[in-house]
Amino acid sequence: MLLPVIVSQYDLSQVLASRLRMPVLVDPIPLEFTPENLARWAKFGLRPVFLPDVEITEDMDIPGWTKPGRWFYDQIGNGKIRADSAKLFQGWYLTDFSIGTDCTNGTQVFQDDPFSLVIASLREHEKIGKFDNTPYGSRFAITNDEWRNVVCPSIAEELGFRPEQVRLERAIEFNAIGNLYDPNRGKFNILEWFEDIFGDSSRLSGGDCGDGGLSDVYCCGSNSRSADIAGRPLVSFVS
Repeated sequence: MLLPVIVSQYDLSQVLASRLRMPVLVDPIPLEFTPENLARWAKFGLRPVFLPDVEITEDMDIPGWTKPGRWFYDQIGNGKIRADSAKLFQGWYLTDFSIGTDCTNGTQVFQDDPFSLVIASLREHEKIGKFDNTPYGSRFAITNDEWRNVVCPSIAEELGFRPEQVRLERAIEFNAIGNLYDPNRGKFNILEWFEDIFGDSSRLSGGDCGDGGLSDVYCCGSNSRSADIAGRPLVSFVS
């Protein structure tokens, strides 16, 4: 498991190459990654990670790597999701390392959720919805449409990023971050929304420990509100 910290490009290249069993070139660390900015972003659970230019194919042999399940690759094959859905796009990202929680009765919240105030404000102003028993600051019971159109832009504004920099993770990014950096991914009986489009109007979700954790990927209507689906913002520094 890699550590989610800034190290030298050379050291990170060596660690990633060893993990993936292939040469990896790491891009220069973005100028924005100053100690002051990193400290501020860390208060929101955001830490820097580097993703290499690699496609995680179904037949790829990476020891110890939990790949997405067969269903994910079948949907690529039949055109339900993009042909490049298994490809990582090389570059630096800020990833949300907030620790999830098990679903109980819909009142669950992420532990010490750093985005709870942003989400609560959006609900108080009726910009996103909830169920009767959903806590105002909970990142559950938010539709994929609301995450993409309201929550992520609000997080971008709060942190001073361009709106297009902040989005949900793609399924393969969730999988790679869980395999490389974040040991808490796929450890709870909840789903997380992904950015990927499925078919005409649905989106991918996954990560339920009861259905495979990091291998779990399925689809759900983008306007569906569910008490057991959360989401994570990802900040991209890929040009």
